Amino acid sequence: MPVDIDKISPDLNDVLGTAFHIEVYEPWNAKVMIDFIGPKRAQKIRTEFENIIRNRLWSQKFYYNLNSVEFKSEDDFYTYLEEVWQYVFNDGPLPDIEKYWY
Repeated sequence: MPVDIDKISPDLNDVLGTAFHIEVYEPWNAKVMIDFIGPKRAQKIRTEFENIIRNRLWSQKFYYNLNSVEFKSEDDFYTYLEEVWQYVFNDGPLPDIEKYWY
C-alpha cells in the first residue's frame, strides 16, 4: 500500500497552517482550535499528526511551503514537530522554534 508523503488533511492544515506559520506564530491558538473543534475531530488530527511524525511523512520543503520555516536538518525538523505534537496534545512545553530553524 503506497504511503502518502507531503499530504495534510484540511483539519490539520487549519491548526498547523494557521497557528504555526512563522508570520503569525501563535502556538497557543492551536490548543484553542483543538478544544473548539470537539473531541472526535481533535482525535483525528492527533492521530494524523502522530502518524506523520512517526513515519516521517513530510519533507522539510513541504513544511516550508506550509509555514515558511526552514530547519537545519531533518532530525531537527522532526524533533520540532514532536515538540509541537506534545505541546498541542499532551500539555508539553511550548516549542522553541528558534532552537531549530535557520
